[in-house]
Amino acid sequence: MKPPTSVATIVILLGVMLCGAGGGLIFLTNALNEPTLQQQGQVIEATVTETSHECQATGCDLKVTYHFSSNDELYTDTESVSPPTWEQAQATGKINILYLPTKPWVHHAADESGSLFIAMNLVAATISVLVALFGLVRVIQVVLAWVRAPAPSTLRWGS
Repeated sequence: MKPPTSVATIVILLGVMLCGAGGGLIFLTNALNEPTLQQQGQVIEATVTETSHECQATGCDLKVTYHFSSNDELYTDTESVSPPTWEQAQATGKINILYLPTKPWVHHAADESGSLFIAMNLVAATISVLVALFGLVRVIQVVLAWVRAPAPSTLRWGS
C-alpha cells in the first residue's frame, strides 16, 4: 500500500514552514531594531545604483537600490521608498540612509521610519509566522497520516 502522501509533499511543506519562519524572524528583527535605530542611528549619503517602479491598480511600488560604505565595508540594499525619496534618488543619484554605526547592516532610507515602519514589519512578521504555523500543522498532519496508514498486507502464495 502506498503512503498517503509523498516525501516531496513533506519537503514542500517544510520549505513553506521555513520560509514563513525566516520571513517572520527578519520582519520581527526589523521592528525590534527600529527604536535603537531612531535613538542611535546616523544619517549617511548612499549612492543610488538603480531606481525602478511597478504599478498596479492599488498603486506603485517605488524601489531604490543603493550602496554605502561603513568601516571599510560596502553595504548594498534595495527597498521600497516614498515618492519624495524615489524622486530624489532619480534626480540626484543619492539617498539618505539611517544606519547604526555599530551594526551597519541595520539600515533603511532615512525618511522610511517611525511607528508606521514598526507596524508594517509587525504585520508582516505576523503573516509570516502564520504561514510557518500552517506549514508545521500540515507537516504534522501528513506525517501522522503516514504513520497511521495500515501496514501493507503480506501475501502468502499457495496456502
